[in-house]
Amino acid sequence: MSKTTEIRKFHLLLNLLIVMVSFNTTYGQDASVVTFKHTIRWLEESNFPNYFLNPEVRDSINTQIKADLIHQFRFSNINFPDKIDYRNIKGFGKPKEDLAGPSSPNGYNVHIFSFLTRETTGYGLIWSIKTLIRKEGKIILEKEVKHNIIYSNDIPASQQQFSSRDFQRIFIGLIRETISMESEYTGAMTIAIGPNREEQEKEIRLWFPKSIRYVLKTNGAWPSLDNSSSLLVSDKDTVMKFNYKNKLDVATDQISLKPMLAKMFTDATGVGMDYTVKEKGRKRGVIQLPGGKRLLIHMKWTEEKTSATNSDEVQSRIISPLEVQLFNDSTSVGGFSYQRISKALPSDRPNEKFNLTSGSFIESSSGTGVIHRVVGILNNIPFTAEFNAITGLIELNSDSHTLTTMLFYNCNPESNRSLKKINTSATTGAGSEEDTKAGNPSSKKEAKLKWYPYYMKEGASSAEVVTSLEILICLFFGVENM
Repeated sequence: MSKTTEIRKFHLLLNLLIVMVSFNTTYGQDASVVTFKHTIRWLEESNFPNYFLNPEVRDSINTQIKADLIHQFRFSNINFPDKIDYRNIKGFGKPKEDLAGPSSPNGYNVHIFSFLTRETTGYGLIWSIKTLIRKEGKIILEKEVKHNIIYSNDIPASQQQFSSRDFQRIFIGLIRETISMESEYTGAMTIAIGPNREEQEKEIRLWFPKSIRYVLKTNGAWPSLDNSSSLLVSDKDTVMKFNYKNKLDVATDQISLKPMLAKMFTDATGVGMDYTVKEKGRKRGVIQLPGGKRLLIHMKWTEEKTSATNSDEVQSRIISPLEVQLFNDSTSVGGFSYQRISKALPSDRPNEKFNLTSGSFIESSSGTGVIHRVVGILNNIPFTAEFNAITGLIELNSDSHTLTTMLFYNCNPESNRSLKKINTSATTGAGSEEDTKAGNPSSKKEAKLKWYPYYMKEGASSAEVVTSLEILICLFFGVENM
């Protein structure tokens, strides 16, 4: 018996005792949900909509909560408020757990508090739900559960769009935990959301049928481009190894007397003074490929920095286009530009709105997604690359033809082991036969690698394999720096 199974059984036995005590006092009684609050903090509403405004979502959640409460406590009936109290906390602060007054003095009063927040540091996401049941001021049940939320394709969950399906599934699951019912999240610390990886790979095979599946293994924290080592493997062998290294960043100030003159003026008059200087910046990275081949990525720009003699604050803005060039040693072989595209996501339920400028209009978006794109030329051949941060799909095109489709989903069975235990619906097949063909982790070092499904066109030459990897790194360079 696994340790996780033992923990789940312990939770269930403990919860059963709580319910048995509660059951004796609640059988056949009426109940009312008198406090129902949902709060988000440090999150964009466009990505984490208030789904309780959607009657279908709200009614679905209320119906399930009602059924679970009646099943668990044998209430005869449960009433819900017409509206859910929603708050969006922009700054520091915690949600208030103010209890509404009893709606039924002779019945049971249920209070539900939901709090979805980004972590204080980083981009992690935490969801906590608390359920409190009282009668005549006496607490019958009080329990809070808390889980980390992660996105299945390695992008921070707080930067993703939360679907109504995931919202309902997790909300109901956490409520079930608080009232001591069996839940898929019982005993788990982490919940995975996002697309199903196996379904996505099926879709890739449908629209890219003439392709071969490889696995791209890396110790890098992609899409962030730090120093990393990677290898592309087939079912039987290692196809190619390559490294990426950041070169030393360089920033040079243009010679100017402005800082000195501004300081002299402030010293003489006591009045603060702003001044602006220009600075040239440069960032470089190098891809090291087999046979000693190197591709240097060289980005440079000019920015203005405005400072004040009576403040430490510095404001900067780029005044020349970001220029990225590609070199094979000292020979120029191309360059590229970067675009960050915000895409409106369709809503499950279009909403009619009104403003004084444009009158009535239909809002059909439930949030925004981000698409990263680079367009350029490499070795006299045009290329494009796109990374859809919502679906995790990356498409690499050379000379207007699809060269590679990569799924930004870590399918390493070892690093995904915890996700398999927590949420099989979101990570089905994380350790499937296809993954194990790529090579079982033979050491703790390899177990820490991230594995990404990498579909290349059939019959790709060694030169095309190199080109696809170079384009991929150019894409991540744009995401990270531009």
